[in-house]
Amino acid sequence: RHLYHDIRLVHWAGGNPFHHHQDLNRLRRALAQPDTILVHDGNYVEAAPVVTNGKPLSIIAEWKPDPQGPGVTIRPGLVIRNLAPGEFVILENLDLRGALGTATSEPTAGLVLRDNNSHVRAQGCAFSGGNGNSNAFPDGAPGVLVEDSYSAGLTDCALIGGAGQFSPTISIVTGDGGPGLS
Repeated sequence: RHLYHDIRLVHWAGGNPFHHHQDLNRLRRALAQPDTILVHDGNYVEAAPVVTNGKPLSIIAEWKPDPQGPGVTIRPGLVIRNLAPGEFVILENLDLRGALGTATSEPTAGLVLRDNNSHVRAQGCAFSGGNGNSNAFPDGAPGVLVEDSYSAGLTDCALIGGAGQFSPTISIVTGDGGPGLS
């Protein structure tokens, strides 16, 4: 076991996809001390949204030239909550996509900001809400959901609401699309 003091930045370099650490929640717990994590391109698929609870943090990904856009996709999204005054979260060059609705769960937003008393800034990101996918939850989710948060700045970001459920049986959309921002 090694003990490292005062680590503030981690450069997480990928490589072979079978050796790439794709469980971001586990990685976040392991790297609880750093303020900045640089992430190489790839797709990170979690069982639940990645949650940052009361932790100032910067997540900065590599940018791919147009038309590729952000090189890091996180599914099913990111939840930032309980930031204290003076703490910041900075997101750059990420593609955050919410979960699709199912028969037992509603679709989720790509980014959720909840109960923050400080600032969240995003630049060059894409936020997509999950699509409505069942009769129980036919409506799409917002790309970004903001609840009781002090400040959110989104610069050069795409906000895309999830699509409403489409019923192939009757060939019509039976749910409403989600807003880009709610």
